[in-house]
Amino acid sequence: MNPTRIQEGKPILNIGMGIESGQLLHGSFNGGNLRATFASGEPRIISGEIARLTTNPNYDILIGERANEALRDFIETREIDQIVSGTHLLVKVYQVLGSNFDKLV
Repeated sequence: MNPTRIQEGKPILNIGMGIESGQLLHGSFNGGNLRATFASGEPRIISGEIARLTTNPNYDILIGERANEALRDFIETREIDQIVSGTHLLVKVYQVLGSNFDKLV
């Protein structure tokens, strides 16, 4: 993302995202002035662990292997690492290099 922004003269974004695909439980709670959300499940755990790798400034968007499989026709990626998730699964991690979202239409 940032190499394109630099070429366009736009400021660099200093954010990182870890993304994984799968089933999870998500809830929203509203009560008066209190608002909270909750997510639980393996994809949430894995995405959090992947997001920690984005502290490296070369990696702004990283995805797990299930997300890579689901999006492979629409994004260009390269495998950069493997992690052991909190659920003791070995998960391949991919850097998102670019997108082909024009294929969606």
